[in-house]
Amino acid sequence: MAQKNSVRIPPYHYIHVLDRNSNVTRLEEGPQTFIRQDHEKFVSSDTPLKMATLPPRHYCEISDPIIRGKDGNPTYDQYGAININHGEVEIRFHEDYTEPFPLYPGESMKLKPTPLLVVKENWLSRLKPLEISQRARNRLLLVMNGFSRALLPTTQELKRELSLSLNQESSLNKL
Repeated sequence: MAQKNSVRIPPYHYIHVLDRNSNVTRLEEGPQTFIRQDHEKFVSSDTPLKMATLPPRHYCEISDPIIRGKDGNPTYDQYGAININHGEVEIRFHEDYTEPFPLYPGESMKLKPTPLLVVKENWLSRLKPLEISQRARNRLLLVMNGFSRALLPTTQELKRELSLSLNQESSLNKL
């Protein structure tokens, strides 16, 4: 079946296009009418995909996220392909992605948008990190009371903060 030569990409939609000459897949975002060249191919289909949207107080997990530079833009290799952090999982929060965002070539959504778990006051007794991503090797993210996020520099500081809060909690229980 032959592919279409042009695709109308509506706002907040995107497509992946493979350049067969350089073997590099790129992202094309709407709104635009994209006209395919003879050496290009639509990767998934010629139907535009809808961008991911995160509602307030939600998060999602992205497998094999792209590597971003200091300015927040994607980084590219010497051939023009987007650099991907293979084997990593990135957690994206609504606070960081208020606008809809596309999935770059190679990225996939591991966990659909999910509401944040709200930990009520004095319900927290012990935290144990399951995994620390390479991007946040020496930092842990705590989501408390559903709205505030506190970044603690190391696991030692996390233990110290938790032991202080547990000591305060136990002293309050004695009163």
